Amino acid sequence: MTELNTKSLKDFRNQLRKIQRECALSQGSWRPLETFELLPFLKSHFSKDSFQVGYFAPRKDWDEPEQLPNPEEGIERLFPCLDNETLSFKKCHSSQLVFHHELGVWQAPVHRPDAIPDLIFLPCFAVDREGRRIGRGGGFYDGFLKANPAVFSLGICRSHYVFEKLPSHFFHERDQKINALLTENEFLSSLKEYS
Repeated sequence: MTELNTKSLKDFRNQLRKIQRECALSQGSWRPLETFELLPFLKSHFSKDSFQVGYFAPRKDWDEPEQLPNPEEGIERLFPCLDNETLSFKKCHSSQLVFHHELGVWQAPVHRPDAIPDLIFLPCFAVDREGRRIGRGGGFYDGFLKANPAVFSLGICRSHYVFEKLPSHFFHERDQKINALLTENEFLSSLKEYS
């Protein structure tokens, strides 16, 4: 777990950004916990057999995973789309993704049909064990989760960026907690119960 001495969110972001660059260079690419099997967890959590799962688009300038877990039989993959500052998830094939130049990510085409996923993966710049997440800074995932409170949120980040408890003043009223966390070496399935 990384220890940072900082009082402001801006300083925290700057310090952690430096650590993330160093970590990406020294440790290379990484994958979320290889032994994590999504389908059994979803079946036990939702009591059904088929699911729609929303994947986030990794950015190369972040220390984000090399790839997200592969979809399993019974899981339909949905892709994010940012249109007019609103995040949605859409049904499409990975070959249909288009590049969003401003954000530096691949996303679903705007004209594809919307779908509300059962679970979404979220990028985490940093997160604590109470489920409080610092994201990429746009607030798009927070807005989506607030509008869709039944969606199960699973944050993904390297274990170096998981903290016991981040300062409360780093967060805003609009920030939404995540339900669970996946790193390269652990799966924490119920973060909100610690708050």
